[in-house]
Amino acid sequence: MIGFLVEKFLLVLLIGVLLALIGLFAYLIIPPIFRAVDSWNLTEYDGIGVIEQKKYSPASTVPVTTKVGDVMVTNNVPVPESWHLTISMSDDSDSVSVTKDFWDEHKPGNEVRISFVRGRFTDKFYIKQVYRD
Repeated sequence: MIGFLVEKFLLVLLIGVLLALIGLFAYLIIPPIFRAVDSWNLTEYDGIGVIEQKKYSPASTVPVTTKVGDVMVTNNVPVPESWHLTISMSDDSDSVSVTKDFWDEHKPGNEVRISFVRGRFTDKFYIKQVYRD
């Protein structure tokens, strides 16, 4: 009788872990895929945007745990440093990744030339490119 309860407990635990993994997958994977589909292959427009915010993310590592046989192994995966600008145009804004040089050259309040699209499903503002001018 106890063995049966242990098997049921392990089955419920396994189902819970699988559902958690599916939820994590959906949380991490679906938004970038939706953004790509929503903004892909559309007519690009040119405009002038205003830099609202600068964000620097230093290099770091993210621990990723995987199961190898019966052993759980944690590896630190490097995440490179990155530079982002939040650029607005009218009432819309989007964050874009830029080079360090471009990030260093500009400050909040500066105007920059951009190309952008409007989402096919959401009408969301997506910046496709920031020009150096």
